[in-house]
Amino acid sequence: MVRAAGLLGFRRLVEEIGGDADALLRAAGIGPRTLDSPDSQLPYAAMIRLLEDAAVRLGCPDFGLRLAAYQDIRILGPAAMIGLYSDTVGECLKAIGTYFYAHATGGAVGLAGAGATSCDVTFEILIPGLHAKRQINELSLSIGQALLEMIIAPGFRSERVQFTHRQPSDVTPLKKRFGPHLEFDTPVNAIAIPRDVLSRPVATSNAVFRQVAVQYVHKHVSAAEHDRARHVELLAHQLLPTGRCTLRAVSEILALHPRSLQRELQVLGTDFRSILDKVRRDLVTDYLRDTDASLGRVAAMLGYGDQAAFTNAFSRWFGMPPRAWRMRESHR
Repeated sequence: MVRAAGLLGFRRLVEEIGGDADALLRAAGIGPRTLDSPDSQLPYAAMIRLLEDAAVRLGCPDFGLRLAAYQDIRILGPAAMIGLYSDTVGECLKAIGTYFYAHATGGAVGLAGAGATSCDVTFEILIPGLHAKRQINELSLSIGQALLEMIIAPGFRSERVQFTHRQPSDVTPLKKRFGPHLEFDTPVNAIAIPRDVLSRPVATSNAVFRQVAVQYVHKHVSAAEHDRARHVELLAHQLLPTGRCTLRAVSEILALHPRSLQRELQVLGTDFRSILDKVRRDLVTDYLRDTDASLGRVAAMLGYGDQAAFTNAFSRWFGMPPRAWRMRESHR
């Protein structure tokens, strides 16, 4: 689910292009009145498909990017407030990642270490079949870009901006928004930032207001995101491309002994290997259908040491090799 605030500006943009916003909403299974309140809930998958459908029907391939002009980080509601009331840039970004679930489930925001001098602000869709969709990616990263311009510097431009979807035929609008350093067909959406900016103060910090916002989330928003299996799934998404997604690595991040983590997962009716298998199955069809990454690259993004192991696993899941599956999907 996602708050209707995520579609702020949708009606206005559609009308400016000459389309019928209500017809598009109904086609996506979203009642037009849902948008009347920013706190109304709608299926996140429906919103993502709505954006894709609008781009096609309106002949506007950069629809998500254009929609971002009507939004800013405040559409995240309490998660944004907790972040903006934090003391430093690093605390702000971590807080938004921690409390993103108060805005939407089925997605994740994170701060990942990429190198000695830089780190990545990441965004992922965790809904099977929707991991590499252009419109939600460009909308979300553009909002993230606006946040970084607010808390780092007005003219901030990253040395590396990554998108999980394939490269559009025209990247001019993206270069205008993010700068020239764009990459596509990547495991996660990410904007690289210098590591030394993490300690910079945030101008809007306010410890009292932050605590009020945190208490509000804890009191009024579902605590489903505190589910241990959910945490492991999120970490698997982040660690798979590094080749270090092991039970020991995940346990260390969660400050648990591997046996303790397995026991907690068993209580929930699952285990680490099952979660890892699920995440790989959820991601692989998106990589094959919605990106142009080679099979070797896909294998690496899923954490496999070699392509043969990946091919064997894929054939076990889907009853055919990945190359044949991709070819079949391309003709549908």
